[in-house]
Amino acid sequence: MQATWFGYPNSTGLDAIAWRLTDALSDPPGENESRYTEKLLRLCGAPWLYKAPEETLPIRPLPHTRGEPCTFGCLNNPAKTSEATLAAWIAILRLCPQARLVLMTRDDEDYQQQLRRRFALQGVSESQLLLVVPGTPRQFYEYHYQVDLLLDPFPYNGAVTTCDALWMGIPVISVVGSSYVSRQGLCVLPCWDSRNGSAPLPKITFSELWRWPNLLPSWLPRLPDCARACKTHPSWTTRNSPANSLTPSALPGKKARGLHQARPQDWPLRPLSAEVESLWRPQN
Repeated sequence: MQATWFGYPNSTGLDAIAWRLTDALSDPPGENESRYTEKLLRLCGAPWLYKAPEETLPIRPLPHTRGEPCTFGCLNNPAKTSEATLAAWIAILRLCPQARLVLMTRDDEDYQQQLRRRFALQGVSESQLLLVVPGTPRQFYEYHYQVDLLLDPFPYNGAVTTCDALWMGIPVISVVGSSYVSRQGLCVLPCWDSRNGSAPLPKITFSELWRWPNLLPSWLPRLPDCARACKTHPSWTTRNSPANSLTPSALPGKKARGLHQARPQDWPLRPLSAEVESLWRPQN
């Protein structure tokens, strides 16, 4: 029996792969089955784990609370920055001419010049666009110090990057679509909200997309409270734990036990090892 999981966020199309591990938010029951050749096994909570960085960096006040311009950001893989995403962000910057956007881009000067020209031709000043390139892990996390609010790309959302932002105390807003990759913000953020007891910022669907720039000014006063909620989130009480995760059920041993319990009865799984059981079992 073979199954596929988080590494490839789509159907394998292979007869040899019988199952795909997912969840009810990423793949709503009765809606997404036709997208896969595999049968879907929906786990409780997010179907994957977030492992926090080994080096813990301090969480700092948001830029606009330090007297700097309000700064949006996207630190995802540049390949996820779609044409629709760029159009929405240009609209946001035109609506908020004092705001800035920190954008992760390719380490390619020609490509960066093309981006700058595109933004400039549509009325965005040069000072509003701050381009950064992939660097060391520490540099990546330090980029968050320049950002007030992370904007999730679409239709291919961030996943681990969204968790990284919350880890660094930065609120995230996500656009929700119908496919697995366009529902990862919806998957991660409700798990975080359920632990926090509130929904810091709304989720936006594709049909609501063009309302997004008009809604942003009303959200800005809420950002410091959202950032404080990130800092005091229950998961962050174990920031140095290698088993830390944003979801209540996602400690490695507990997630393994959840899979063990949710599996179809014909799956030939061995009993959980003592090591996995010890990870799952609450410690006194």
